[in-house]
Amino acid sequence: MKKKISIRFYVIGVVSIVFTTIIVTVSFYNLFKKQIANEIRGYAGILTENQEFINHYELNTNQFRENIRITLINPSGDVLFESLEVNSEIDSHKNRPEFIEALECGEGSDIRNSETAGKKTIYYAVLLQNGNVLRVAEDVGNIWVIFGTILPNVLGVAVMLIILCIIISAFLTRQIIKPIEQMAENMDEIEKNAAYDELIPFAKLIHSQNKMRREFTSNVSHELKTPLTAISGYAQLIESGIAKEDDIQDFAKKINKESKRLLELIDDIINLSKLDEGNGAVSYEEINLLDVANECLNSLEIKAENKNITLSIVGESVIIKAYMSMIDELIYNLCDNAIRYNREGGFVIVSIYKLENKAVIAVKDNGIGIAKQHQAHVFERFYRVDKSHSKASGGTGLGLSIVKHVALYHKAEIEMVSEEGEGTEIKVIFQM
Repeated sequence: MKKKISIRFYVIGVVSIVFTTIIVTVSFYNLFKKQIANEIRGYAGILTENQEFINHYELNTNQFRENIRITLINPSGDVLFESLEVNSEIDSHKNRPEFIEALECGEGSDIRNSETAGKKTIYYAVLLQNGNVLRVAEDVGNIWVIFGTILPNVLGVAVMLIILCIIISAFLTRQIIKPIEQMAENMDEIEKNAAYDELIPFAKLIHSQNKMRREFTSNVSHELKTPLTAISGYAQLIESGIAKEDDIQDFAKKINKESKRLLELIDDIINLSKLDEGNGAVSYEEINLLDVANECLNSLEIKAENKNITLSIVGESVIIKAYMSMIDELIYNLCDNAIRYNREGGFVIVSIYKLENKAVIAVKDNGIGIAKQHQAHVFERFYRVDKSHSKASGGTGLGLSIVKHVALYHKAEIEMVSEEGEGTEIKVIFQM
């Protein structure tokens, strides 16, 4: 993190230096051009007052300032006098912008690459009383020439600024990171040690997740320990020979039961871990909810028959885009819970239907129901309304937590209506 922040500071500093250099160079170049323009304008004014030059321009070829180019043009555009010595014949100037503007307005100016001098040149032309046009010009070079001239100074300043930027970046990085590190070391007192107010929600979230992870680890350890202790105990009785011949078969059944419970718990933990990871790379597919519900009920048919519970499904074919294995887990866990916490001879009804632009999965039973004070917590991991009943029914306490995670992953809503002793109905509502 420190390295990333430092690099970003360096980049900001270098970009700022380069950007500032460009702006300064362009500004200096524009100022330089303006200065040259004012200079040649003033020089033209001096020449227009010089009657000797106006009347005898052919005799004044060596009295002009160096780098200043003087041209005298008649109203037809022919060059009468040119202070710059050229080898080729001078073309007519009747189409030059500054000449045309001077004839029309009394004075004119232009900046262009001079065909004669081969450089960028500023031109200023003024109309004389005798009808001729006096034009004064001076080369300014191009911006790259100007930049090349100041480059050594710019590089010197840039190196000093970059060094200064590195020093300041290192200092600011330490100042920014140090409070965050201190906050990370004291997560239990997050509000007292919050480095920045903006980080308090984020820090609370991390603290909450760490707490949930510790609780989850503790719960998993406890839940795994219970069946393993039972399995180990029965196995030791058999191994030591303490168990009677008639008890061995009963112990074997209990070991088998606890093993199945252990496998169910491990499967639920694995599924929950996969949901926590997000499965972000998995693409959605079109799923018929009625078909998935039918398959889930078929797989739970034997479990329902053992408790004399009637399974039924009603509704219509509803197609949604979702992650297939997650939807299968969701419906399976809803139906499994409805069977597991039902009464002998009860019923479970699965309904699949559309509600405006939404798809609804509803699982209803007439089982033991959930008391009001527990309804807000039943989707938490390892939460059990009645621990003795849950262990007797073989529940892991993770079924509804898996349902919640699948719903969150698909941005679906969960609604639950339950009355203690009368049954429960849970609805999962998907956007279509």
